Amino acid sequence: MSKKAGKKPDAKELEAMRIAEEERKAEEERKLLIERRKTEAPDSGAGLALLINEYCIEQLWDERHPNPKEFLHEFITRVLKDRDVLDNFEPLDISLLVDFNIQNLIFVKDKLKFDNKKAAIAVNILWNLLINDNILYQQQVDWKNISIPQRAQYFKGKTEQNDLAEFKRLLKNHTAENPLTGQKYLETSDVKEIADYAKDFFFMQYNLFKFAMYNQQPKENERLTLFVENPLEIPPLSQGRHIQKDQEDLKFEEELKKVM
Repeated sequence: MSKKAGKKPDAKELEAMRIAEEERKAEEERKLLIERRKTEAPDSGAGLALLINEYCIEQLWDERHPNPKEFLHEFITRVLKDRDVLDNFEPLDISLLVDFNIQNLIFVKDKLKFDNKKAAIAVNILWNLLINDNILYQQQVDWKNISIPQRAQYFKGKTEQNDLAEFKRLLKNHTAENPLTGQKYLETSDVKEIADYAKDFFFMQYNLFKFAMYNQQPKENERLTLFVENPLEIPPLSQGRHIQKDQEDLKFEEELKKVM
């Protein structure tokens, strides 16, 4: 005699199997969302991609990751790989980006006491100072086979004036109200703190940052020539540096008044 066919599951068993399958799929989706959250670059709500997202900041700041630099190095490597530009950066370049962003994060979390959402906005506005008009973040470049004079041609559009204009635009956009919460992304006082920090940390050393990007010799600071009827007594060099810095500070502050 042939064996009897296996007993078909009854209604209760079918229902249990259906529930188990739904739970399995829900768990897979949950894990997928967690993984996606690690690498997503959501919009800030005001036109800024948050490449360093809230998950990254949670790991570095809230969870006190045991190896923060290694974690951020892997995170930034993944960001560059997702943008298909990783080959444009040497390991040392990424290490410099790690130091740059960690210093910015310490500033916004430790001094400004930002929550993770505001910290992500501020850190990415500051990182955008490097990204703006920078071909290394836009497309793959055969950098090793391009001479330094030729590299300079790729950076013609990346100027202090253009970077300041984009910086001001992002700050202004983020002083608007978030339509979902009714609150501003950044307060006016926040903008002033970020602007002062960027002035001292980035814009006052602009040529040095540009040098690090493509190994071009930084230009010397332009000298201001004054024509006067009577010659002035030559001040000490230290005073001359203070005069130049005061003039640069005044120009920077005048530009930022257009934002605030």
